[in-house]
Amino acid sequence: MKNQPKDHHYVPKFYLKYFSIPETRNLKYPKIWCQNYGNGNSTFPTGIHKIAYEKHLYSLRTDSGMNVSLENEFAEIEGFMSKMWELLNSQLNDSNDLKAYKKGLSLFISIMLNRNPTQFKEWEHLHKEITNLFGSLFENTDIILYQEENKENHLGKKEFEEYKNLTKIDIKESFIKILKESSFEIATELIKKRWSILICKKPLLITSDNPVIILNDKNFGINRPNTKIIFPISPYLSFYLDDLTNEPEWQYYPITDEQAIGLNYLQSISDIKLLLSPRPIDLVHAEIKESILQKKHGA
Repeated sequence: MKNQPKDHHYVPKFYLKYFSIPETRNLKYPKIWCQNYGNGNSTFPTGIHKIAYEKHLYSLRTDSGMNVSLENEFAEIEGFMSKMWELLNSQLNDSNDLKAYKKGLSLFISIMLNRNPTQFKEWEHLHKEITNLFGSLFENTDIILYQEENKENHLGKKEFEEYKNLTKIDIKESFIKILKESSFEIATELIKKRWSILICKKPLLITSDNPVIILNDKNFGINRPNTKIIFPISPYLSFYLDDLTNEPEWQYYPITDEQAIGLNYLQSISDIKLLLSPRPIDLVHAEIKESILQKKHGA
């Protein structure tokens, strides 16, 4: 089929535009300051259309060519979210208005968590772990019994060999097939949380190519006790999700410059490849370093 999208952005361009360099924001191709952790920590301004994408990231092979239906679904969700972002950044919104968008926002954040290439690497790692574990067990038997969700299941040696011999492309496609289902499951959990918005007076907040931050005792998984989730909206705003469901929801909480710099620090040490900012990255790091030194010396 013609005109199928090939460059699949795992961080939407509409979202990156809010973190673009201010004087370029209204251009056809806005630019953003970028630090590439995977390329010698090089820092440079670049177009938002040139980053945070992979070719055919969500495509499935078929006899008639590449199936990009999942990428098209993501594009539809992004179209709706782009309007939501305009609303969020144009005014302080009434809590009742924001409440109406909670399901859509929950799905969007869950997709942002799931669609990142780091999740595919975790899926590859899981395949390797399962292969190693069951491989040793099948040395002395042709069938293995195991418990899953309080149900007894069995795995035959033939089934295991088929799983073991999956190619990298096969593993990727198995991941794509469960991505949407998994996103709905995560969204269901996010809806249960209390949602707030942090607001700072200056445009200090930055983002990354993996911008949803999970804070708990493992910094992984959203169902652990006291899990907090941070997702920057723009240089002025950030979502903040927690489990204080008895407290008022959809409140705006002012944060200090120091607290905003703390959020930037969390972005900078997360599982990312690209740190992204409307301001020079060197300045962002200088602010973080100064903040750490002040805390160290009790200032």
